[in-house]
Amino acid sequence: MILKEFNKGWSNKFNTRLENLFKYFPDIELESVERYKGMLRVRFKALDNEVQDIVDSVAYKIERESARTCEFCGEYGRRKEEFLPEKMCVCWKCHALHGSGQIETQEKE
Repeated sequence: MILKEFNKGWSNKFNTRLENLFKYFPDIELESVERYKGMLRVRFKALDNEVQDIVDSVAYKIERESARTCEFCGEYGRRKEEFLPEKMCVCWKCHALHGSGQIETQEKE
């Protein structure tokens, strides 16, 4: 599981897509996966320039979609930073729970 250090909303929604990249392009390497400004940032390295362009395009699409996907539940969310330890993408329900201290930033399934 590539996204094991993230909450289940992102893990459930994006992990299969990322794993499929390794099926289609077995020579790529995962350089980094991180939360950056409230969205998922994924970096790959490929030996071939054409494959690099394809993998970068898919990673970009995942990054943009993660910017509006709640990291906790996978529903539509918005990037927020008030009452949170760092900027995160959360839906209004999870934001209300997190703001009151009921959700940990590493909630696991």
